[in-house]
Amino acid sequence: HQATLRISSDPANESPFGIVLLGAGTNSGPTIGPIANQTIAEDHSIVGLPFSVNDSETPANSLTVSAVSGNPALLPNTGISFGGSGTSRTISVTPAANQYGTTIITVTVSDGVDTASSAFELQVTPVNDPPAISDIGNQSTSEDIAANGIPFTIGDIDTASSALLLSATSSNPTLVPNSNIGFGGTGNDRTVSLTPAPNQNGVTTITVTVTDGEFFVSDSFDLVVTSTNDFPTDILLSENVIGENNLANALVGLFTAVDADTTDTHIFTLINGTGGTDNASFSLSGNELRLKGSADFETQNSYSIRVRARDSGVGNLSTEKVFVITVSDGNDAPSDILLSGNTIAENNAVNAVIGSLSALDQDSTDTHTFSLASGIGATDNASFTIAGNNLRLTAVADFETQSTYSVRIRATDSGPGNLTFEKVFAINVTNVNEAPTISPISDQSTPEDTPKSGIAFVIGDPESSPDTLVVTGSSGNASLVPNSALSFGGTGANRTLTATPEANMTGTTVITVTVSDGTFSASDSFTLTVTNTNDPPTISDIGDQVIDEDTPSDAIPFSIGDLETDADALSVTAHSDNP
Repeated sequence: HQATLRISSDPANESPFGIVLLGAGTNSGPTIGPIANQTIAEDHSIVGLPFSVNDSETPANSLTVSAVSGNPALLPNTGISFGGSGTSRTISVTPAANQYGTTIITVTVSDGVDTASSAFELQVTPVNDPPAISDIGNQSTSEDIAANGIPFTIGDIDTASSALLLSATSSNPTLVPNSNIGFGGTGNDRTVSLTPAPNQNGVTTITVTVTDGEFFVSDSFDLVVTSTNDFPTDILLSENVIGENNLANALVGLFTAVDADTTDTHIFTLINGTGGTDNASFSLSGNELRLKGSADFETQNSYSIRVRARDSGVGNLSTEKVFVITVSDGNDAPSDILLSGNTIAENNAVNAVIGSLSALDQDSTDTHTFSLASGIGATDNASFTIAGNNLRLTAVADFETQSTYSVRIRATDSGPGNLTFEKVFAINVTNVNEAPTISPISDQSTPEDTPKSGIAFVIGDPESSPDTLVVTGSSGNASLVPNSALSFGGTGANRTLTATPEANMTGTTVITVTVSDGTFSASDSFTLTVTNTNDPPTISDIGDQVIDEDTPSDAIPFSIGDLETDADALSVTAHSDNP
């Protein structure tokens, strides 16, 4: 080093010497600390990455820093900024939008004379960017008119436009169903077409969505569908049939119109033209169709009229229709009731069918229901029932008790008003030959050799007089009581039986008494017991004898016997009436 020393005097200065060293020396350059390599995702920034600077001769705040990017397409130099102060500095980097890759960033510090640099690598990794869709303005169309070819654009930095998917929804599917939204166009330039539902108007918000498979981006716009008047499409008549013999000016039915414009009202008029043949027979009051005169089925069974319905909308649009008014034949009451049979044999089963009911009616298509009716002739209704069209007797008929029944029956038709007819029927009970009857006879007993007489019993027959009935008897033990030993007495219903056992016979026999009317018979049996009794011994007849005086007689023979006792056990004695 070299130095020059200058000395000067200044009388006014108590320190007259000032020494200034002038000379040329070597500058010490600044320093910069290392910066580590960095990695960030696409469209992200690094903010405040720290590093240090220093200079042994220059104040740190006087140092300047700068940087350059080795890949300005990824990171323009304008995307680099610095912060901090003194020796502590920071660097912030913002890569270009939607760019990824690698760049070397060189940071330089300068003291105005010398510089120092530090380089680091910035790696920007790719990320999927959402697709984009342009704004679609609000739209309008008239009712029943499609809004076609509404343009918009789509795009995606990462995905080809042809690979993007479009969808759309309607907030008012009644007005615009989702199925009525269609897309057109190719690449970035697309269109959407909207078809409102028929006869609908109002507002719906359409949301169009584009997706790359990961991100969904939407744009919404309103579609206003303005109302237009629609023609009525049909005319309805609540009733087109009127019964004959109606009152004049009778109401036939009410007209209504079918119209997509539900707020429209309609005026109905009779109009000349095809099908208006009988317009003059009718009048219209509001929506009421009335027949001026009285219909007669036999004279005219149908009328043809032509009617116009005009709406209240713009243009008062109208439609016309021909109606046929039919006259119905008036319902006639049944005129008679027929019963296929009116007799029943006595002793019938419960609920036996008497016969089938049918009704005479001018209205051949009418069906009829039958029921028991109160009133004159209904005396015996309680004994009958009707099932369908069958008249049934619920009781068991007995000719002898009641030979006829009186029943009142109503027939009700299926026509309007359910008209009725009633008729009284006499149901006859036929007599059936019934078996005679015999009262029970209790078991009897009698001593041996004693007839049993006066055994009482009662006979009868529902159809025959008791005096005409034939009574017979039989014995189950003819050795004890032969059939011929049975005899009957009494008259009418009260009869008696006499049974005469064989002599000296005992035991039991079953006697059956039978009564017959010539066709049917009835029997009753009882047991007759013949009890044992002791019979007297017997002795044979001894003839008169003659002997001489003072002469004994010879042995005079005779025989003895006893049914129950051995002869040797019998005692024989004799006595003389002239001792």
